[in-house]
Amino acid sequence: MVVKRSEMDHLLRQLDPALDAEIPAADSLRARSIRRAALERGRQKRHDGRRLVITIAAFVLLSVGTAAAVVIMTREPAEPEGVLCYETADLDGRAIVVTPEPGFDTSLCAGLWQDGTFASGSVVPPLTACVNPNGGLAVFPGTDTVCDALGLARPTDLRDLDTLIELRQRLAALTPPGSCAPLEATVTGGEAILRDLGLDAEGWEVIRPEPSEERPCASWSINAKLPAVVVVGLPDVFGS
Repeated sequence: MVVKRSEMDHLLRQLDPALDAEIPAADSLRARSIRRAALERGRQKRHDGRRLVITIAAFVLLSVGTAAAVVIMTREPAEPEGVLCYETADLDGRAIVVTPEPGFDTSLCAGLWQDGTFASGSVVPPLTACVNPNGGLAVFPGTDTVCDALGLARPTDLRDLDTLIELRQRLAALTPPGSCAPLEATVTGGEAILRDLGLDAEGWEVIRPEPSEERPCASWSINAKLPAVVVVGLPDVFGS
């Protein structure tokens, strides 16, 4: 195919718009250099296209991995001592501990908004429960994405906490505040509660301290990781 001089001039100007009025000869070194640069630009565009495809594929893989991480970030709550109600979706923000009841749901924290303890007065925002690394429940204002945003697990089933809440309530009845709960009676009473709730069949036990005349009173804590009720001796400061 024969290309006319005028057509060649037009092609060279398209390849290099910065050409001055004098168009180089089609077989000159400058014209060949312009054509070579155009070919290189074409290869670069194809390379950029492939890089874009690779980037999109990497993004898809990352998205799949993130979805898997969300599935992994769930756990059973295992700490019945108290629920942390947060005023903001911030782990360093203001929080108030509320005692949970069987059948727990996030409305336990709603009263703090309704009575003006938290900033927005009577307006209760959407509330979501998360599980902190210790197995305790923390309730934040926000939708069900707030746990992921804070790096916390989502609770698998809040009803699983009911037995532990009842265990806490019944142990508290054994050791009323303002009095010395006898150590041995607390241990045997705790063992009876575990049997009654069926927790002994799940491996729960009461860990007792060594008897001591200086520490005849009892206190306790629940450790769901062991799992056990840990009883400790205290001095009799009540003189009973």
